[in-house]
Amino acid sequence: MESKTYYATTTKRFILRTKHQDWLVETQIFYNEILAFYYNLYLKMSDFHEEGGQRVMRELEKLTIVGRDKQEVLYPLPWCKVPLYFRRAAINAAIAAGKSYLSRDEQQQRTQTFTKSVTFYKGMYRNLNEKSVELKVWSGEMWTWLHCRISGNVFSKGEEQLSPSVVLKEKQAELHVPVKSVVSDGRKAKLRIQDQEKIAAVQFINRDRLAVIAILDAKGNQCAVHFLKGGTVYERQCQKILTAIEKSEKATGYEESHHSNKKYWMKLKHLNEYYSHKFSKDIVEYCNEQQAGILVLPLYSKTYTKYVMNAVGNWSVLHLSGQIREKLKYKAWKSGIIVLETEAAGISSKCAVCGQKIQKNGTEYICKEGHRGSRYLNSAVNLGRKCLKSFEKQAV
Repeated sequence: MESKTYYATTTKRFILRTKHQDWLVETQIFYNEILAFYYNLYLKMSDFHEEGGQRVMRELEKLTIVGRDKQEVLYPLPWCKVPLYFRRAAINAAIAAGKSYLSRDEQQQRTQTFTKSVTFYKGMYRNLNEKSVELKVWSGEMWTWLHCRISGNVFSKGEEQLSPSVVLKEKQAELHVPVKSVVSDGRKAKLRIQDQEKIAAVQFINRDRLAVIAILDAKGNQCAVHFLKGGTVYERQCQKILTAIEKSEKATGYEESHHSNKKYWMKLKHLNEYYSHKFSKDIVEYCNEQQAGILVLPLYSKTYTKYVMNAVGNWSVLHLSGQIREKLKYKAWKSGIIVLETEAAGISSKCAVCGQKIQKNGTEYICKEGHRGSRYLNSAVNLGRKCLKSFEKQAV
């Protein structure tokens, strides 16, 4: 029996340049008009709401597109000469928007207008490489092929390029290209535990050492430990930008400086993105170095998380851990490592050596038996062992 192949999908961003930026705008406007048409039709047809996406698409097309039998349809599409795959991309986006609306009880009013980015399905783009792409766009009068230059990223060997999207931003256009690559190891966590693989337990810290990674063997013994540094540098750079914003607001007043400070807020956003990518990459690389097949993250209650994040502030390194966690999930999977989340309750209150209650003293701890050390490392070890025990219970 052949083993199953697993894949990871990530998105690569390119800067897109063309002499006809206005055609990209016209294409997006047209795309969203079609999207809105099918969105309203989907919501009207209650019989479709429980059906799968492909089935719904076929039914919507039957209601709106004249077939080979030339019979009239109930809700003819108001536009003619719409490319098949352009229309289908808009329908898929409309179905997703419709399902989202129906799933949110608090949303009372339907979306009136859309500004979704255009996804270019097969037949709507060609000759995509690291330097250029040709897109079939609507000029406002006709469909035409538009040559665009792209830059800022590369495709790796073995990656399969999927349908790209054009994302129009205030100062530039971007091409977002999903790429699919084979995952080296897609086994479930249970099999990895059975195969006695190492696990890596992570505890996030609101200090320069922003995380501790404890490597445990299948029996829960500590094999290695690594403290990830860089929290102070991140917070210092954030504070520098925040100080510039504060000075600007004092000098000109909040209302007048709000727009001019947009560049500073964008710097903070980019700084956040850069460091969350960097730190998550560093964690995955260390796991690979130690040959750990499972990465365990602590899971806290929503109330606790909200309380702690409010206390530490939006630009603290602990607040950054939320984005690090999200990036870890796909970076680790792409690298053949599976990510698990284990309830954090109790991991910081007992000694990992003897199980006795501990007393905290700054970054250190001491227990009744005299064991002492880093309380963050102690929590990480307890987290890893708690995860291992959960699999022991499942096996019983």
